[in-house]
Amino acid sequence: MSTGLRNLHLTQLCDALDSVPPTAPTLCEGWDAHDLAIHLWVLKRDPLSWPGIAVPAFAAATQRRAEHVRRRWDYERLVAELRHQGGAMACMPLDRWEGHRHALGEYYIHTEDLRRANNLPRRTQTAETEDALWLRAHTAGRQLWMLGRDTISVASPHRDAFTLGRGAPTAQVTGLPSEVILWIYGRGDVADVVVTPH
Repeated sequence: MSTGLRNLHLTQLCDALDSVPPTAPTLCEGWDAHDLAIHLWVLKRDPLSWPGIAVPAFAAATQRRAEHVRRRWDYERLVAELRHQGGAMACMPLDRWEGHRHALGEYYIHTEDLRRANNLPRRTQTAETEDALWLRAHTAGRQLWMLGRDTISVASPHRDAFTLGRGAPTAQVTGLPSEVILWIYGRGDVADVVVTPH
């Protein structure tokens, strides 16, 4: 089931990539659609690029490898290759959260990066996707929430709330899981959530 869900969201991402030109904007600062496709390719297929994604000292090497991908395939072929590879994401081989793995978050977030930046039609997510994204939001939120941030309570209708940070929450963010996860991943300007100070 989780494999099917990841494959579905990879397909939706590739559909979004196919619907825009390579120079189309995204919500990722400094990236166009072609840059986004290359990012996904290296996450899936190029372990030597991974250190530079998280560690600035290795960023130049990651950029060189990204340019190699750009020269190897044009945009349309690269999207076709992504689609053909299936939903598994090699950069997180030991991700133990099988039902809501890192790949699901990457595919969903980056699909919305394209859709919302280019006014593409919005999709209503299935209950299965909303449930998986809620679990992913819980896991990713704890991984992404850095020291020094305010403590936030995260809530969604008919789901158990959770807290990001330590100490008493200073605010609560509420919305559908598919919107809350956008907020957690730094897309607060486009996420349909309500933030209420405590």
